[in-house]
Amino acid sequence: MHGTEGKGNGRGARDLTTGPFKGGSTARDIYLRISTGMEGTAMRAVTNTSEKDRWNLAYFVESLCKAQSCKDPATSPKYILFSKRLSKRLQVDDPYTKLWDTAPKLTVKTSSLWNTGALDPELTIRSIHDGNSIAFLLEWPDATRDVQTVRPEEFADSVAMQISAGPSTPSLAMGSQDIAVTIWHWKADWQEQLDQGSRRSPKDVHPWMIDEQNQPQHLAALQSSNLIYVNSA
Repeated sequence: MHGTEGKGNGRGARDLTTGPFKGGSTARDIYLRISTGMEGTAMRAVTNTSEKDRWNLAYFVESLCKAQSCKDPATSPKYILFSKRLSKRLQVDDPYTKLWDTAPKLTVKTSSLWNTGALDPELTIRSIHDGNSIAFLLEWPDATRDVQTVRPEEFADSVAMQISAGPSTPSLAMGSQDIAVTIWHWKADWQEQLDQGSRRSPKDVHPWMIDEQNQPQHLAALQSSNLIYVNSA
């Protein structure tokens, strides 16, 4: 599927000669992805081969990528974002405020989950802080506004930032056991719920559905004081 040279000749296949690899670029990282798969993608877990064959495949895939982005994080090119220091307390809740125009802009190339053959969009980031609090503005091109997740086929616009501190770069797949990370996650449907003061439910598209009254709704969210549930319940 990836082709004899790993350049993604198959339909929707990933070009293995370019990076970065989402789960890490070392043979150990690649072996883990081969053995466990990646949920939400066509990369399924390989369970019908021996451990030795999977390791051989992992080292082969590692050898295919000659791009700088596949090399050790210590030698890979790094993006540097400069956060503008404010002279007053940070109070930013408007993405269109002129204050963002004073902050330096960083452009970051993205890598699509699916290989569609189209150019991957670029992401721009700005940051401002007051010494105690920090804010980020992330922008990217998108032809549609998706704010609902009621139907199974609906996916809201969203973005996540993975933040870590330390000399080494953690795995893109939410860090690792040895390197802890903090993840900030924004979803358009969450924002819509907060802005409108209410949220849509499956009953909006399936008005005749029956509630299971004996089963507490969103019990885990309620017990964890999830703000999205508390504010919209």
